[in-house]
Amino acid sequence: MQSNPNDDIFRTISKIMEDLVKKLALQEGPQFVGYTIITGPGEAPEVIRLDPSAREETEIDCEMEELEDRFYITADVVSDENCPTYAEIRPRSVTISSGGNEQVIELPCEVDLVRSYYETRHGVMDVVCVKRAPLP
Repeated sequence: MQSNPNDDIFRTISKIMEDLVKKLALQEGPQFVGYTIITGPGEAPEVIRLDPSAREETEIDCEMEELEDRFYITADVVSDENCPTYAEIRPRSVTISSGGNEQVIELPCEVDLVRSYYETRHGVMDVVCVKRAPLP
């Protein structure tokens, strides 16, 4: 009996989805269970969102550590092409924007704006705020 040439494709998709669901189970936060791929004859698959306008406002998960000369702030961020992810460093606060949400972190002292910076990698934002030296 000859096998269907699409059997290999469906086995591969099934394995990919199985691996994806296993990895999602290790993460905290929102998860999905089950999926459906819908196509018509000659049409490309498309994603159907139930309510794309509904957006839940949530706090950005972050933590701050203070050292003698600087503050380290680490935040879990989401990459969203419609809402950029960035940090705005001010003399006494840091505002982190991610996925349309904002989190303001108040700092207990002023920081040097020129030497302070942030970078984002793999869904984690690291903000380094160097404390301003006291004037002589």
